[in-house]
Amino acid sequence: MSLEIRKVHLECTTGNSYKEYNIIITQVGTKYDLRSTYGRIGGSKVYRDIKLGVDLADATKEYQKILNAKTRKGYVIEAQEDVSRFTSQFIGILVQRSATLVAEGGLERNHYEGIKKMLGSVDTETLVMAEKIIIANEVKLSKAA
Repeated sequence: MSLEIRKVHLECTTGNSYKEYNIIITQVGTKYDLRSTYGRIGGSKVYRDIKLGVDLADATKEYQKILNAKTRKGYVIEAQEDVSRFTSQFIGILVQRSATLVAEGGLERNHYEGIKKMLGSVDTETLVMAEKIIIANEVKLSKAA
């Protein structure tokens, strides 16, 4: 399972240019891949693996380096998304839901601490597993009521 963490879409339409460039950081397990696509707007694209299986800091540093180089060449940012912000909001919601379960007696305190530890991970598979545990306990609590 992979999750896009950051992406940007750039276009250069100055002079005779009509090009686009995309940079994408994807989380794969506990590592990150940095890839790009580029080509004529509306035309076929070239796909390029830039860095594979690296730490987030390495991928982000290279992402920013490429982004700066492209904007210096006249590319304009048309769209940009930082998915990690949404991941943080999702984690916050899951922590709150599990805390509510503890308060209502639907989850033991040690299980809550375990879930909080799981949610400290940015690994998508772990987050999905934590959400499944929370949902199962919410269902169990609603049936008991």
